[in-house]
Amino acid sequence: MTEHETLADLLAMAKVRHNGASGRDLARRATDHGLQISHASISALAGSRHRRPPGRQVLEAVAWLAGVPIARAERAAGLPVSGRPFVDELPDDIDRLGRRERDALLAVARAFLEQQRETPAPPMTGDAVVHQLRSATAPDVEDPPPPAADQAAARRAPLEEEAPDTTA
Repeated sequence: MTEHETLADLLAMAKVRHNGASGRDLARRATDHGLQISHASISALAGSRHRRPPGRQVLEAVAWLAGVPIARAERAAGLPVSGRPFVDELPDDIDRLGRRERDALLAVARAFLEQQRETPAPPMTGDAVVHQLRSATAPDVEDPPPPAADQAAARRAPLEEEAPDTTA
């Protein structure tokens, strides 16, 4: 591996590894293997004509075609090498969050990703993140109803309203 290996280098390796296969053949082989990449993407990457780093699915296909680890494809794309997929790090009960909490988390993630895409971009300040969160969370969106067991308990609970005092 050279110091500045590119995705074009990895696709050249893939072509050799697959007996001189064309871009269309490489795309078909990756698709047959359950990966997603088009021959147009392969052509753009092989000619170093891509404007920004490709997504994870394309990198996985390039890595598989070249017979290298995904981390090597990420480095070749100029991306930080990721660990395990982020979704695997989320808590098991993440699906219990309401719509507003989900919107807030998604806004933060999108803000960080947008910051990574911009070059050069100064780091976001706390105020910028708060602004991004406030603009992304819709106040008119209601949280989903509680689970059925909680609804049943709420119906059984006595009303908390005070009755007027008639002992005077």
